[in-house]
Amino acid sequence: KNVIHQEYSSGIGIDLGIKMFVTTSDNQCFENINKTVNIKRIKKHLKFYNRKLSKKKYGSNNYYKLLKKKNALDKRLSNKRKEYYRSVANILVKAKPEFIALEDLSVKDMLKNRGLSDKISEMNFYNFRLYLEQKAKENNITIRYVDRYFPSSKTCSCCGSIKDKLKLSERVFKCDCGFEIDRDLNAAINIKNFAV
Repeated sequence: KNVIHQEYSSGIGIDLGIKMFVTTSDNQCFENINKTVNIKRIKKHLKFYNRKLSKKKYGSNNYYKLLKKKNALDKRLSNKRKEYYRSVANILVKAKPEFIALEDLSVKDMLKNRGLSDKISEMNFYNFRLYLEQKAKENNITIRYVDRYFPSSKTCSCCGSIKDKLKLSERVFKCDCGFEIDRDLNAAINIKNFAV
């Protein structure tokens, strides 16, 4: 669920993820568009076309007719994702934060996780970051980064201690100091506080 933006008196930190596409340090959340009914329906139709194509004779008229439909659906899917990512970036920038802080993500390294590689690749974090950087520059908003190896999810945003282990399934960050917070919100706050 998208939250209506507000005027910021300082900067914001942004945590990019798969469960939630964007979580900000002031707890704005933007959903993963790939989990929406509309996108799931398009992906289902694409699978159907791919199956049909595999059974058609390569080079035949029927093959190219089906390929044309499949390519049109591919483009529609790509455009819907781009439109959504740009709308998220526009909302963040229009709020006029002093700065926007991001993780310097290495998508290439993230794709090495075989269990999540497909989901990560369809998120298109890199293109979202490029568009956000462009819009921020146009609006004189500074982009700050934290190192890609900074443990934003494992660091307590209250006391600063670092958890040795944190499973992906753990959606609530619980610290030994007694502090409990949503995992993505915790990461976003740390990204804001530690970005330079």
